[in-house]
Amino acid sequence: GREEQAEALRAKAVLWSRRAADLAIGRYEIDQGLDLLHRALGLETDPRDQASIWQRIGQACALKYDGQSFYQAMQKALDFGGPSADIYADLALQTKLRGGMWVQEPDITLVDGWIRQALDLTEEGSLTQGYALAALSYADDESASEAAARSALAIAERLGESGLRCI
Repeated sequence: GREEQAEALRAKAVLWSRRAADLAIGRYEIDQGLDLLHRALGLETDPRDQASIWQRIGQACALKYDGQSFYQAMQKALDFGGPSADIYADLALQTKLRGGMWVQEPDITLVDGWIRQALDLTEEGSLTQGYALAALSYADDESASEAAARSALAIAERLGESGLRCI
């Protein structure tokens, strides 16, 4: 009979589980962080928030160099309607940065498709565009990769985003 109170407690449990997971992942206690994220996922009812949790699970899997789990989590984030430009940029950039996480590296045309999708779906000058351009900067075409790197750097400097600048 106290559904409203139960809903408020559930929302707090999701919030604190996600926060604890982020702190654990930040300490590279990734398995503990993943356990907390899966608990939050079991409590979350909103599909957009579930997509966000799946994306965070994917990012944690990338830190573990677990390419298959990374890919599966990102696909679930897309299935739940997460921000697809962000997810495609994450897929492309992590694949380019952490090639060693794959038992069999994804086909280059698939990765190029993720980059194109991210660039098509994102806003001009956004952080997501910067990450997609950073992924593009790893292309074999030297002139295209240099132009993408310069564009990503310009976005990082304009936004004051040191994480993008370091890539």
